[in-house]
Amino acid sequence: MSDLNSLLHWAIENTPTDQGGSGSGAAAPANPEGMQLRFKPAAPGEQPNMSTAATFHSNDPQGDVGLAKPTSEEPKNDNKLSTEMLDLIMGKPDSMTMKEKMAIASNPAADVDERVMALEDFEMLIELIDNANNMSVLKLWQPLLALINDPNDAVARHALWIIGTIVQLNWKGQTDLHNLGGLSLVLDALYPATGDARPANTRAKAAHAFSSALRAWPLPTVALGADNNRGYSALRAGVADPDRVVRRKMTFMLDALVRQSRDSFEGEMPTELANMIEERTKATGGKPGTEGDNLLLALEREGVFKAAIDALARDARAEPEDVNCEENAMRALSRAAEYGALSDEEKAKLKSVWDSWSPQEREQRDFSGVDAEEIEKALA
Repeated sequence: MSDLNSLLHWAIENTPTDQGGSGSGAAAPANPEGMQLRFKPAAPGEQPNMSTAATFHSNDPQGDVGLAKPTSEEPKNDNKLSTEMLDLIMGKPDSMTMKEKMAIASNPAADVDERVMALEDFEMLIELIDNANNMSVLKLWQPLLALINDPNDAVARHALWIIGTIVQLNWKGQTDLHNLGGLSLVLDALYPATGDARPANTRAKAAHAFSSALRAWPLPTVALGADNNRGYSALRAGVADPDRVVRRKMTFMLDALVRQSRDSFEGEMPTELANMIEERTKATGGKPGTEGDNLLLALEREGVFKAAIDALARDARAEPEDVNCEENAMRALSRAAEYGALSDEEKAKLKSVWDSWSPQEREQRDFSGVDAEEIEKALA
């Protein structure tokens, strides 16, 4: 170590001055601030200063200048993770988020925009089938159904839209809705028994929920016949509703019901639904597979087909035409005629409507080629 110190001192003493001297052996000028470089390797028992990699003796006056003293304490390592940190890292469970959003939406003291935004977020979550099927487990059906009667129409409208999304082609969601008596609340929004009618956009969302609750549902006659055939009454009024959007949705629903009257329901059913079908079969003394025939008979008996034909045969000059609605109605009614569900009078009136359409008007309603031939055959 002494050789290294001697070498360092020699280098300092022989460093050329600013005037270009080659080194006369004279000591270099002192630092203007009075500081000198003093290198002293660590001797046994001394601690190196790790922040600068230089080493200072314990009695060195420069050892304390702005440098942290070594410590033997271990740094604290807090391994505790808060709930907020875990949520941020791993993501909050959808079930928890659904409950939080429903709590906001159900709070009448909350700002309306905040409640609507919560319902919009909720709707995105239940688009996942697993979340939709967890509604009953999380006990969220009851607060959702209660929102249908919320005094704020925007809240009620969003609740109806969510219901339609949950039950659409989803036996588990449909089973929950029907078991909880939710369909009657939906029909209240579409055709209230008392009080003023709801706004058109709310009624349209109710029509969507009504249609979704019955499409592909294996027991449509039970749902439509409940509460003194209230479902049939709503469908009969819907296919001739003065609101175009509602009428379009109801004719689409009618077409779906006629189609599914000849479908066989296969696949894994929720236990509650299988029990409902079994109980229904025992109560009526019917045979499995006769629900479709009963549905067609009931639609005819309750005047649904007649109302749809009358609406289709309206004077086009008195009301603007709606080609989408008319297409749905013609498909549903011609198929009903094919299945033998229309009376001779109804079939003749429907044929007169078909004959009154020119080839161009039929094409406007998406009837051409094979489709048009099938209509002609069904009404022959």
